[in-house]
Amino acid sequence: MDRTFPEGLSGEDIPRNIRYAAALFEALAAYNISDVIDPASSFVEMSEDAAALDSLNYPHQTLYYRGGDCDDLSILYCSLLEALGVDTAFVTLPGHIYLAFEPGVVPAQDGLWNAEGLIEQDGKWWMPVEITVPDEGFYQACRIGARQWNTALSRSRAGAEGPRLYPMRESWAVYPSVTVVGDTLPDMPEEAAIVERIGELMARLW
Repeated sequence: MDRTFPEGLSGEDIPRNIRYAAALFEALAAYNISDVIDPASSFVEMSEDAAALDSLNYPHQTLYYRGGDCDDLSILYCSLLEALGVDTAFVTLPGHIYLAFEPGVVPAQDGLWNAEGLIEQDGKWWMPVEITVPDEGFYQACRIGARQWNTALSRSRAGAEGPRLYPMRESWAVYPSVTVVGDTLPDMPEEAAIVERIGELMARLW
């Protein structure tokens, strides 16, 4: 797929990173990616045991399976965004993991995304995305991700475990990224299907 936004759907007032994130999200939805809980090593159970070792898929494996649990889908989506030069981070809640990306907006300067839909950490803003709901669409996935963060943050003030955000660049300093070669990628969705989904997304936003 060409890295430029489809003609007629450029949304010039939408920052580059958000456009790329929306396009990739809708591309995965058109690919029929789905959230599939691994009964042998679900993140919910593994996150409760500090000594447990979870089984994680490489991005190409998740594409082959057309699904995975929350950690597999988060790894896939983060990998795609990072390949386009978009900074990403993992977001963890009790029993769950999803992701956030650097949107290139500051709430006070942007009329579409307000501070309630973003996460601020160390002076940097992040946009959370709940990747396990591809059928809901990108905009709703962002709303769900923000709501989950804010709910966990509110509960932490009452003594519960709070949400955490781990920027990928910082994680790579401790755990270097790896590359897997020799595998053939599965067939990707047709460009027309992706453009149609993005068009529907833009129609809902405007």
